[in-house]
Amino acid sequence: MNVEVEKLKNIIENKKTEIYSGIEFVSGQIYGKDVVVAKCGIGKVFAAICAQTMILIFSPSVVINTGVAGAIDSRLKIGSVAIGYDTVQYDMDTTDFGDPLGMISGLNIVHMECKGEAKDKVLQYADKLSLNVLSGTIASADRFLSDRDYKNTLKNIFSAIACDMESGSINHVCFVNDVDCVIVRAISDTADDESIGNYTEFLQSSAEKAVSVVLEYIKNN
Repeated sequence: MNVEVEKLKNIIENKKTEIYSGIEFVSGQIYGKDVVVAKCGIGKVFAAICAQTMILIFSPSVVINTGVAGAIDSRLKIGSVAIGYDTVQYDMDTTDFGDPLGMISGLNIVHMECKGEAKDKVLQYADKLSLNVLSGTIASADRFLSDRDYKNTLKNIFSAIACDMESGSINHVCFVNDVDCVIVRAISDTADDESIGNYTEFLQSSAEKAVSVVLEYIKNN
């Protein structure tokens, strides 16, 4: 969403704007490093379109998905940062055929690791910024989760630490294209009955924390 990319776009130098697949890609430099920033939109399909287009047109060495998420692990509070070690797509359901919930047909993977060492560096930078940070599994689906019981189900089945609506598909695209991927999600809500109120109140401040981690990574790499 805009709140998650405007700060990055505003500090890009030597900006060039291009539109592909209906998505605005702004390229240039931040801290002297070549970058391209795009707002993918909400949901797994928009996110996948954006990631695949970015990879085909701009050939990034690493794709960083920044945004907000709902907390599943109780160690993550509003304003904490979740770093994806891997992702699951919990709305992938071929269990009627005997498959485990979340299995990606064709790849036969449930927990899809985020490729590359960048995720470990980002974890260090988040810690350096004195943010409460946790690395683990991010669960994605085309659903805004505000259900305490289902939140506990995701924790029990996948050991997920946080949930969102995009990172699973972005990591999926990176995985099949052999591109390094980092998921940086600041916690905006608690993925339960209070989620909508939390999300509205804390979206801006949480998104800014995620962006601060991304900027620290760009500065040092």
